[in-house]
Amino acid sequence: MQHADLPGEWRPSRWVFAAVLLALCSVGLLAWMHWVQTSALRQTTSYLGELRQARIDLAKGFMQASLGADPQSPFSHDAGMTLLRQALRSFEASVARLDPADAAETEQFARSIRSFGQLLQDWRGGARQDPRLAVSLRIAHTGLEMRAAEIDALLQERIESLTARARRTYVVSLAGSLLALTVILGIVHTAVRKERAALHERIRQGRALEDSEARFRDMFLKAPVAMSMADGAGRITAGNRSFEQLFGYTLDDVPDIATWWSLAFPEPDARSEAMSRWQEALDGARRAGREFDAGEFRVVCKDGMQRAVRISGIFLEEGVLSSFVDLTPLRRAETELRLWAQAFENAELGLAIVDARTDSMLAVNPAFARLRGYEPAEMVGLPVSALFAEDRRSQAREMIETLNASNHAVFESEHMARDGRRFPVLLDITILKDEAGRPLSRVAYALDLTERKQAAAALAAAQAEALEQQKRARIAALQQMEEARRARARAEEALAALSESEERLQLFVMYAPASLAMFDREMRYIAVSRRWLDDYRLGERDILGHSHYEVFPEIGPEWRDVHRRGLGGEIIRKDEDRFERADGSNQWVRWEVRPWRTVRGDVGGIVIFSEDITRQKEAEADLVRAKEEAESASHAKSEFLANMSHEVRTPLNGIMGMLQLLQTTDPSTEQVECITLAVKSANRLTRLLADILDISSIEAGRLAVRSAEFSTYELRDSVMELFSQSTREKGLDLACRIAEGVPERVVGDETRVVQILGNLLGNALKFTPQGSVRLDMESLPAREGEIRLRFTVTDTGIGIPEHNLDRLGTPFYQVDGSYTRAYQGAGLGLAITRRLVKLMGGSLEIRSVQGQGTSVRVELPFAAPDARVESAPSPAGLPATGRPVRVLLAEDDKINQIATSALLKKMGHSVSVAENGREALELLATEEFDLVLMDIQMPVMTGLEALKAIRTDPAHAAFRDIPVVALTAHAMVGDRENFLEQGMDSYLSKPVGVRDLNSVIARLFPTD
Repeated sequence: MQHADLPGEWRPSRWVFAAVLLALCSVGLLAWMHWVQTSALRQTTSYLGELRQARIDLAKGFMQASLGADPQSPFSHDAGMTLLRQALRSFEASVARLDPADAAETEQFARSIRSFGQLLQDWRGGARQDPRLAVSLRIAHTGLEMRAAEIDALLQERIESLTARARRTYVVSLAGSLLALTVILGIVHTAVRKERAALHERIRQGRALEDSEARFRDMFLKAPVAMSMADGAGRITAGNRSFEQLFGYTLDDVPDIATWWSLAFPEPDARSEAMSRWQEALDGARRAGREFDAGEFRVVCKDGMQRAVRISGIFLEEGVLSSFVDLTPLRRAETELRLWAQAFENAELGLAIVDARTDSMLAVNPAFARLRGYEPAEMVGLPVSALFAEDRRSQAREMIETLNASNHAVFESEHMARDGRRFPVLLDITILKDEAGRPLSRVAYALDLTERKQAAAALAAAQAEALEQQKRARIAALQQMEEARRARARAEEALAALSESEERLQLFVMYAPASLAMFDREMRYIAVSRRWLDDYRLGERDILGHSHYEVFPEIGPEWRDVHRRGLGGEIIRKDEDRFERADGSNQWVRWEVRPWRTVRGDVGGIVIFSEDITRQKEAEADLVRAKEEAESASHAKSEFLANMSHEVRTPLNGIMGMLQLLQTTDPSTEQVECITLAVKSANRLTRLLADILDISSIEAGRLAVRSAEFSTYELRDSVMELFSQSTREKGLDLACRIAEGVPERVVGDETRVVQILGNLLGNALKFTPQGSVRLDMESLPAREGEIRLRFTVTDTGIGIPEHNLDRLGTPFYQVDGSYTRAYQGAGLGLAITRRLVKLMGGSLEIRSVQGQGTSVRVELPFAAPDARVESAPSPAGLPATGRPVRVLLAEDDKINQIATSALLKKMGHSVSVAENGREALELLATEEFDLVLMDIQMPVMTGLEALKAIRTDPAHAAFRDIPVVALTAHAMVGDRENFLEQGMDSYLSKPVGVRDLNSVIARLFPTD
């Protein structure tokens, strides 16, 4: 603030200066007192000007930061935030320069500055969605403004006092010396003029402050969040317009809190419970000296409606400032969404939602998927064309064009199931469009018309038969009129009709598509189908009239018993039965025996229906053999991967060891860069090996998911710390947001969740050259006792072409497979992530726009901590270094011997080397060692054989308790647990890093 015109700030000319010196000779003491008082007045006036400018900046900053903002995020404009921070700095400078005599007011003002500054810093730190913090910021701003006004008044009083004292000094000086009269009058005149200007300036600033306070009161009254103020006596002293609009009550309706409780909660029990919760929150906040959140209440408004309201508040000197957030629309939307989801999932009618822009399935209910042979999750992302046979797809395209024009249509079509089965459907489809009229999605109701079509065909056949019967009846009536004259002709016609009927029956049975035969009570063939003759290899043999036991003499007593039961009126069936033929061959059949009855209702014989399922049984046997062969191949692949991993890790350990040794030899700058690049390449190869082993373990079903209780906030911190360095190197923004409602602790496999999020964030950072990467954690609705979380990783990177989205997640597949691709990798990260998500019972969805960025959404189920799943013990913190020890290194590879020995010596330990397990036992018997680093796969004697001898052989009892650490290239799933179970004290997989090696030694041999 410019304050050159304030009282006391003047620059005298040379003659005035000489006159003042002359006057000082006579009135030196009075002039000195005048100077002291004038300086104090100038300084105090300057402080007051800076304080008022800071108050103006605070009011302007608050207005600009809140202008047009969402009620839940009141501080979102950068210009306003800058003014707020500038005002805080000015306030802090003012506190440092206030008079020590005002210590109490200064301390209160400093506390208000610190409180508002801390809340503003929390808001900028990422908590912009917290409504309680928003209310706290508003309240803290009001408190800071009030403290600043008190300091303003204090300084104003001090200026008035100093001004009065200065005037008295002027009068005394005039009476003391006529010589200084002219100069002093000029000084007084100048001072009075400057003071008058300062007074006018103070009046102007006071009016500006009053305008600012009026604007603040206007903001309070017009705030989009309902607020009210109550004093210590329980009187409600203020309420804004949102309060009246939300509840319908004015201050006349609710003059005090007691009236509010009786109106808002007319039921005594509900009122008692609400008052108890409110008082509990109030007492807790009063003890802690902070704001409070009383929770959600069901409040009865003036119109009689109940609304869900979250009530929070903060203590002020004047009382309690409360805010009310209406949650009714949110709860209503949640209820409607839950009802829609239940109706969608449980509907017996097939329902499907299709993305109109990509013509792919967005969601289907179980009834729709089950009819087509799919699981609902399998159909998500499936193109609509997959529901139609090849010859029906052109009709489907025409149907879609018609739909886009009419918004709704009902028509018949034909769908194709997963197994190729085709069936008729009735489709009722509605188009949903955006505000611009472009189709967004299509909602389809699908009704299977198979049974209706069959019923229609049966009805048509019945109607045709009825017409035929009517026709025959008319003919019979005419025949009856001429019965006497044509009796013999009628008899001949009846005989002919009977013969024709028997012939039709024979033709029906003979050419029936099923294998069936009809027998009389003596088990003689009456009719037989061609299929029966073919299935039982009877050829053209005439068996009508012959006994069934004569045709098949190999029939045993168990079949004869079945025939007797059928002749007794019983229906017998069996889905599969082995029938041994007379030629020694085996035949598998599915059969059913039913009795047939005469006109009188007696059992005239039996009908045997059968189906030869020999080929089906052979196919099942082939399937079993194929399964066994596949399992054998999978086992062979696992052994191959284990061997390859071991053979690659052994020389890789030598490479890593040598590189780490080079890092300790004071290399040149160019060499340091080369070594660093080589170490990064070796680490990349190690990660590739780990990814391949993870893929193999998942495919073999040997990757277990463990359950332990862990913190979601610690999960966020560990993931953010993992990528903080690479984010800084690329100049990207990395942020993580945990939404409200996410529980602090859940039960699940934290290691696998970190692996999933690490792969997704690593991909996002790799393919984002500039911009930001964000991780969001949200809570989803779930069954009782279950917690379902959604993790969304969003980036502003290069994006993924739409035609490549379906193939992402395939092992070793990369979007850019050319020789000139800019981004390296084996294409395993997303494949492992997909399989881990599926293994944990979750789902993964990828959305991307090429050139704009990618969003990957993962939903995972967890158990609630109340389920009391045993938590895995956290590993103890490892010390950074340990004391020097004597190490026996059992290693058969020469390069690994050299590298590991040199590293251990660089760390200050003494080392002896054995090339196999037998040499290790011999050295242990002749020398003293503190620790054994044992390779597993060695010639002559393996590491496990040597370990068994150390732990159990009486000849080696002297060093039975020596710590033995497995240092091995065996890194498959279960290897670590196996070696520890065999008796190893710890486990290190090759390639081993200096930090890991040092940590194990430090844990086993900590410094005293």
